[in-house]
Amino acid sequence: MKEIKIVLLALNFLIMSEQLYAQKEISLSFGLNRSNLVWTNFEESGWQYKSDYFVGLRNVFINHRKIELSSEIQFSNKGWSTEDANGDKQTFKYLDGIHLLTYKPIEYVGFYGGFNTGVLLNKSKVISDRTFDIGLLTGVSIGSNKFKIFAHYNFGLLNNELDTPGIEELGIKALNSNFQLGARYSFLCRKTEEKSIINLNSYEIGISSTNLKSFKAILKKQMDDRKYLRYELLFSELNLNGINTKEKELSINFQLGFGVEKRKQIQQIEILNGLVYRLGLSYESGQHFSVSPFVGYLIGIQYKIKSKLNFGMELIPGITVNYINFRNSESIINSNFTFINLPNFFITYNLNNQ
Repeated sequence: MKEIKIVLLALNFLIMSEQLYAQKEISLSFGLNRSNLVWTNFEESGWQYKSDYFVGLRNVFINHRKIELSSEIQFSNKGWSTEDANGDKQTFKYLDGIHLLTYKPIEYVGFYGGFNTGVLLNKSKVISDRTFDIGLLTGVSIGSNKFKIFAHYNFGLLNNELDTPGIEELGIKALNSNFQLGARYSFLCRKTEEKSIINLNSYEIGISSTNLKSFKAILKKQMDDRKYLRYELLFSELNLNGINTKEKELSINFQLGFGVEKRKQIQQIEILNGLVYRLGLSYESGQHFSVSPFVGYLIGIQYKIKSKLNFGMELIPGITVNYINFRNSESIINSNFTFINLPNFFITYNLNNQ
């Protein structure tokens, strides 16, 4: 399970880092947890809700009059207590990435829903080998852009009871259940947008390739006259064999990326530069699992073929850290610096209707 923890941490970091470039609001949240485990197909009457605390840092990257999109990194103490003579308590310390869509029917009230990915940092006692969690949540917030109070319910989707023999056959599950009541103070708050949330005139789409065997999808969003946010997605392999058998084999290899692209125009030519962040993931059933975060610097050039069509070439030298976990063997971590790599050739189309 260690490799999945690394992926969840990296993905939450990637999402939060990207959103900082388009931030509308940054706020500090804190409050009270009331948590427990909810059992299915098993009678467990001795467990009670346990009170504890949470604290988080929240970033709003779309703040429209009616709609709000946000992400939060939150440290949260969860767990439960029992009714026995010892007053036994269990504490799970989670680092949660919480991603929300909020609808505001009126100015000071918001109803929201979303999902969380939690990584278990440590725990006071062991019930299972589950070291991460994925869940859904829904809630309501009341207040101004500067200060809000909120309450929500978070329900875990992954079974915490894994160790006892026969659990899977009996369908027994122990899922995280957590109520939160808290307050949020915004120390950076920009004006609410009144215009349309999605303006297609500010986007470019395209593809790129180094060898014409695998292609990368590109999406670029214009931030100002000379700055673009760029997103990348590459699937080089996705196979599932043995669908009708018990021994299924899955192999997957993909890469996500984002960056900030700056442009300097010289007649029909534009010089490109900026930082690029990527996260690569490779998995083969029963063989290996690897995660490869990358940071590099974009150096490129593009030529405007027509008013909406661009063709170009780019190099991205940078540093890669590889984490590789082989089945029944030790993990390997290494890093390398790539100064000269194969150039990417790309073509993009501007969605501007004008």
